[in-house]
Parts: sequence; C-alpha cells; structure tokens
Amino acid sequence: MKKTISLLLALVLCLSLCACGSNYQKQAEEVAPKLDGKWGRSWTAPVGTMYQVYIFEFEDGNSGTAVLYNQVDDTPTSAWNGTFSVSTKKDGIIDLSFHTFVDNSGTDELDEPKEMVVHYTYKDGNLSLTDDDENTLILLG
Repeated sequence: MKKTISLLLALVLCLSLCACGSNYQKQAEEVAPKLDGKWGRSWTAPVGTMYQVYIFEFEDGNSGTAVLYNQVDDTPTSAWNGTFSVSTKKDGIIDLSFHTFVDNSGTDELDEPKEMVVHYTYKDGNLSLTDDDENTLILLG
C-alpha cells in the first residue's frame, strides 16, 4: 500500500511539474504580430543625421521577414535582408538572421548569415524594443 501511494504521489508531482512549463511560446506568438512595422533610432554624426531602421513583417506563429537598413540624412547607405523569430526559449529575445547585404555596389549573398539580437519588453500589451547596445528603438510606422 505504501509503495502504491508513493508511486501515485510521485506521478502527481511529475505531472504538476510538467504543467508548470514556460509561457514563452504563447508570449512569442503575441509579440511577433506587434512587431509589424518600422522600428528605428537616429543620432547626430559628423556626416549628418544617421538612421538605423528595422522593418519587421509578421508572417506566421512567432516569425517573419526582417530588413535592417542604415541611412545618412535622406540617403540609404546599406541594408541587410533576412528573417526574425521571437524566442520561445528565452524571455525578451528576438533573433535576427540576415542572408543578403545591399550597398551602393549591389547585392551580395552572405557566406554565413549575420546573426543579431534585438531585446524586447512586453507588459500589459505594450511592446518596447532595444538593440544590442541598449539603444531604444521607436515605432516609426
């Protein structure tokens, strides 16, 4: 009888631990569509006003396409094209993988993807982003 009760208690404990899994998947699927649009930052440099803009286009689940471009004043200088996915394993991480690079000389396929990370905070339905250098990214449209 003691063995049976011990076995049942162990089984209940295991099931309760499994039920306490993370909600990262659910959160990732809530955050990904909210990324749709242009997020960016600007700063003053000796050559003019510099802009760095991330364009996210939600596709499905927790992922979509991503473009990162840089420009000086009104002139685009370079862009990276690739994909994004909101992490289902860690809170607050958006993984970026860029496959092509475009500048004034043309488009180049990258030998290896350029991997980057953008950090997010999601609370009460509000989303905010920062780049790897902790610069705040503002939703531009």
